[in-house]
Amino acid sequence: MNNDRNITAADIAEDYQVILRLVAEAFVLHQVATYRRPVYRHQYGDISLTIGAMEGFIEGDLKGLGRSTSQCLEFYLTLLDREKMKSPKKGMLHVFGRVPTLTPFGINWISMELDQFGDMIQDMGPEAANKLMGVKS
Repeated sequence: MNNDRNITAADIAEDYQVILRLVAEAFVLHQVATYRRPVYRHQYGDISLTIGAMEGFIEGDLKGLGRSTSQCLEFYLTLLDREKMKSPKKGMLHVFGRVPTLTPFGINWISMELDQFGDMIQDMGPEAANKLMGVKS
């Protein structure tokens, strides 16, 4: 993130996109490490995940609550485990980039949001949910 004293709206927007991407990527990687597939296991069935879809899902939830870009950025930063992202593992020859990692709170928060989403889809029924999301039957 930009640490200059004169942070502009463009800087915040750029940082926002980078951090949102890291949060989404970290959750998808966590799910792949857990289930060997990019899925969220909901009680009614699996929810397939992509990084882009997770970005939209996470962003839509907070923006829907009326949060500003800077408020969302600050919240996303609390979800990332920045300490784990700083140091490479011992014995590494070279590190091309850091794997984004979430805090336990971050994993739980996104999981809770996906649980609520799955429950909403189940309550609506498959036909109504497909129509709402623009899926053609």
